[in-house]
Amino acid sequence: MLSNLLKCDSIDINNEYEMRLFQHVDIQYIKIILDDIQVNKYLAFANPIEVFEGYFGSMVDGMNESINKNEIPENIIVTIIEKSTRIVVGNGGISSVMFCPGNFEVGYQLAPSVWGKGIATLCCKMLIQMTFTELNGYKVNADLYGQNKGSMRVLEKAGLVKEGEQMDYYKIDEDCFDSRLLYGITKSMFDKL
Repeated sequence: MLSNLLKCDSIDINNEYEMRLFQHVDIQYIKIILDDIQVNKYLAFANPIEVFEGYFGSMVDGMNESINKNEIPENIIVTIIEKSTRIVVGNGGISSVMFCPGNFEVGYQLAPSVWGKGIATLCCKMLIQMTFTELNGYKVNADLYGQNKGSMRVLEKAGLVKEGEQMDYYKIDEDCFDSRLLYGITKSMFDKL
């Protein structure tokens, strides 16, 4: 799976959707998705949008630089596309955790129009499988807002378990806060799925 992505091939998520490596041109499409309040209310890095552009732009540059050197990138970001329309409906990725070789974080953002179709779960499962079978990972982590019930279900369906909670981590507005939930799965847990 990873070798196909690194050759810029698309990989089927299911019969209707596929993923391929994220490209700079995809930022314009993901910005539209992130502009939706249903999506960005749970993303600390999406506001303002320039933060997202800088964050993902530098990750794409690093990914491309590694691929050009025939090295495995530290961050593998994918674009999720509807096959029949060629419309970008989201993105996902795995990133190595700094100073912890073999430890990765998984994340995803999808347009509300495709929520509830299992795409995030399938993409997440594929990225986790790639981490453990092709990247020699030993742990995959994720974090999310406590109110983000949809992402909670995605992570749990993908095999991650809740490992902790940081109370009042995100400031929503002057008097409202939300917790940060920490999820994870180890290689040994994955092998038992």
